[in-house]
Amino acid sequence: MSHLLEGSVRRSGNLVRVTAQLIDTASGTHLWSDRYDGDLSDIFALQDEIAGKVVAQVGIAIGRDATHLVSEQRRPANAEAHELYLQALYFSKSGNPYEVEKAIPLFQQAVALDPEFADAWAELGATYFSLNQNLYIPVRTNPIAIHAFETALAIDPEHAGAMLLLGYLRITHDYAWSEGLSLMARAAALAPQNAAIQGAYGRWLRMTRHEEADTILARASRLDPLAYGPIIDRATMMVHEGQFDESVELMETALIRHRDKYQANAHVALFNWGAQRLDRAEEYLEQARAIVGSDFASIRLLDWKIAAARGDLALANGIKAEVKERAKHTRVAHLVDALGPWTQSEYLEMFELAIEQRHGEVLIPLLYERHWMVAKSDWDRLQNSVRFTDVQFGDAVALGASFSRSNQEREELLSSATPMSNETLQSYTGTFQRPNGGQRRVVRDGNQLKYIKPSGDLYLMIPNGSHRFKILEYRATVEFILENGEVRVMRWIERELTVDAVKVDTPNLR
Repeated sequence: MSHLLEGSVRRSGNLVRVTAQLIDTASGTHLWSDRYDGDLSDIFALQDEIAGKVVAQVGIAIGRDATHLVSEQRRPANAEAHELYLQALYFSKSGNPYEVEKAIPLFQQAVALDPEFADAWAELGATYFSLNQNLYIPVRTNPIAIHAFETALAIDPEHAGAMLLLGYLRITHDYAWSEGLSLMARAAALAPQNAAIQGAYGRWLRMTRHEEADTILARASRLDPLAYGPIIDRATMMVHEGQFDESVELMETALIRHRDKYQANAHVALFNWGAQRLDRAEEYLEQARAIVGSDFASIRLLDWKIAAARGDLALANGIKAEVKERAKHTRVAHLVDALGPWTQSEYLEMFELAIEQRHGEVLIPLLYERHWMVAKSDWDRLQNSVRFTDVQFGDAVALGASFSRSNQEREELLSSATPMSNETLQSYTGTFQRPNGGQRRVVRDGNQLKYIKPSGDLYLMIPNGSHRFKILEYRATVEFILENGEVRVMRWIERELTVDAVKVDTPNLR
């Protein structure tokens, strides 16, 4: 992005003042600025007038035509409806779910005054969608959101925002993969300059067409380097590449723009946790908690992660049980999945809950192959309830499956496990430092050992000979190297990859 257009709007009674300035992002130089005054008696004519003047001046400043920056939009027929719409946007874009909810009656009043107001219908649907995604209200809002998006598209068949989110819900709520993805692709084609739409489509496409998705996500990041979605994508990729410190730095920089949003603080807490900066993670978690409260499900997920990372398994298991109970009443099935591992009956309960809540994003990556902890008869019953008959899983899912152990392999490993004494189990626990700076932990959970990755995954370790363990979930082996009878090095072996991590502490874990 070579240029940035910014400005402000001030209102006094029926008068409005708009200021605009164009900035060269490379040098920080102000290329142009101006001020416009007008009367609100005809707000839409004033809007068109000011937009035309700004675009003309931007074109002169950058030396090329900029008329494409002004979109052709249908203007609301009712000025009062438009005023309510703008008030609602203030709440819906706040980033605080409890504030977002205040937008609903305002959008409802706007569409009552102007039933042909497509943007208001679309934003009403987006608000219900947002509340649903933010996990604290029942999933019953999905049908309301779908109706709002369909109404918006009936009025304006090329409304990209409504089309994108309707596509998302076609997949996750209606299990109509091809239709949903087609709607999202069309939305992206209709709004090639919209970073949010490009990013949302790219993130969903990752499940099936990974390389194409990465191209789209890179485009979204170029369109708006400060947009929150692309920043999360970049930080996540850094984590996967072992660049934990870099991911934290990126997220903390992004927080400058989004400090008042609980999601931003929670994400920064998450990435600090991944980098094993647990004290910093707790600081940002407290900031998120101050915005949405302590009982918010995603906040409790972070509480669980930090407790597990500190080795406080009693606290971690208590939080897990709490979130699992909450999942019966609100839309937190995917959090329940994140809190595994579970028992066989708990896994089955989770899948059944995801089906009941129309939680497609949980079911899609899991239903392509029978989960090893669920009996075949139960799995067949689940698949008969949900049919993604038109899903074509791509390279991302196939790659993940190639590293996973088959159901038979897991069952054989479990049956071959031999009991170990408490003293022997304790000798392997601790924190291990990798050469790239990332850390891994081995903790005790009763009579089992679990391997904790910075990503938050907990893997069960199955004894496989002298100082060797098989990872139950993936085709990997952990080997401990001793010096003078004490564990000094933990070696991770996965295909041709071998990475040593040096032990840096020996916590007193139960």
